[in-house]
Amino acid sequence: MFVDFLLAATHHLLVLLLVTLIAMEFALVRTGMTERQARLVAKVDGYYGLVSVLVLIAGICRVMFGANGYEYYVANTMFWLKMASFVVMGLLSLPPTLAFLRWRRAMDRAEMTDPPAAEVVTVRRWLLAEVHVLAVIAVFAAALGRGYGG
Repeated sequence: MFVDFLLAATHHLLVLLLVTLIAMEFALVRTGMTERQARLVAKVDGYYGLVSVLVLIAGICRVMFGANGYEYYVANTMFWLKMASFVVMGLLSLPPTLAFLRWRRAMDRAEMTDPPAAEVVTVRRWLLAEVHVLAVIAVFAAALGRGYGG
């Protein structure tokens, strides 16, 4: 029972950290952003990627070693919808990550100072899409936790 608590607490704390990091990215990426902000958002995005992997690992540990057992999850539609949404969120995060890397490389080579406004607007749209999918994941998680989909 204590292991289940530790796994759940770890998973939840990592998800909250993930939410914080995506909020930081969304706050930093705005028209008129500076080179300093672009470099900072690239670092934040690196942590976002790392925490995403940790969320996945913690979730897998909950499935394998948690109180509900593996069978509960693999037979539950909400679990698979949550996993599919997490994959979609990961795919949506690729364009912003590639833009951040491109901006940083261009800044390192002194080819640009501030990110182009048009790219900033596009990246912000991708981030907003991620936030929306994250909200859907929360709904699926709540349904899963209450036994729906099984």
